[in-house]
Amino acid sequence: MRVARAAFMICVICLASGVALAKSKPKPKPKPFTNATIRISGTAFTLGAFCTGYAANCPGGGCTCYQDQTAKAKGPLLPKKASADLTLNVDESDATPAGDPVVCKPVFGAATITAAPGGAVETVNILATLCGGTLTGGYTVSSSNNGAKAYGVLTSASLDPRTSAIGLTLSPLVTK
Repeated sequence: MRVARAAFMICVICLASGVALAKSKPKPKPKPFTNATIRISGTAFTLGAFCTGYAANCPGGGCTCYQDQTAKAKGPLLPKKASADLTLNVDESDATPAGDPVVCKPVFGAATITAAPGGAVETVNILATLCGGTLTGGYTVSSSNNGAKAYGVLTSASLDPRTSAIGLTLSPLVTK
């Protein structure tokens, strides 16, 4: 009986020590580009726009490049001064046939998001379809100065070629 009681007390002490250690460990700080939704908005003009990197893809050969180097980036883990250099390349020559009810075009893009001067910088590659004024697709973090790795979907994304207004919401699916 004494041995059982001693063993029980040792188990209780070990369990209590483990709980105390688990509580005392600091939780890792979430990375601003992988654990929360990011909204990018701006005005992407074609005049003087130059698509490079992943955004330079143009399989059909007749693309229109939209760029806003001063787009705003907002998210719960981003500072107020976050910005984005956003480039979207719309492949006009690979559009669905003109007789279709909604004309859709492939879009290749990239956004370099800067949390703040001297802060984290992430580049995401975007692959989407533009149907009407709605962008549907996904993204992946292609480079990061803080080791972020993620991919996700575009939600409530739009590009209006008449006004050049653009809005993207990046919603993460998998993060590391």
